[in-house]
Amino acid sequence: MFAKAKNGKDVFRTVCKAFDFKDIKCKADETALQIYSVFNGDDLPISLIITIDDASSSVDFRCKLAFEAPMSSYNDVLTQLNMLNNSLRFGSFMLDPESGWLLFKYGYIYINARPSEELVLSLVSMVVQTVDEHDGDLKRIIPVNTNIPDPMFG
Repeated sequence: MFAKAKNGKDVFRTVCKAFDFKDIKCKADETALQIYSVFNGDDLPISLIITIDDASSSVDFRCKLAFEAPMSSYNDVLTQLNMLNNSLRFGSFMLDPESGWLLFKYGYIYINARPSEELVLSLVSMVVQTVDEHDGDLKRIIPVNTNIPDPMFG
């Protein structure tokens, strides 16, 4: 009844074409179906990793942010993130409990759909804009760590 309209490699190529069209600097890994890029926010860089998951027919957008919470602050940070997430329409901020790093996550399901380059660029813009709009709120609850590894270069 429900068939896949595109496979992961097709979607990966669409994402790469979208980045090429807008001259967005990125590193693409076709084997892992991942695209890495860094965007300039108003005050902090925004690292973006896009992963195409063929098994779940989804495009996952993850931003590793320049915020690292000390373990002793996890309860307070999670409470603050819940309040912030409640105000978001799309995506969510989360705390990686193993590393303490803050992430922003958004998923797009493409089963029975044909994501276009325009849609991909719209989603990238929404993700980056959401992170950029809320990093001031995040600075109030989590210290900034400027030693964040660049996903494009390791």
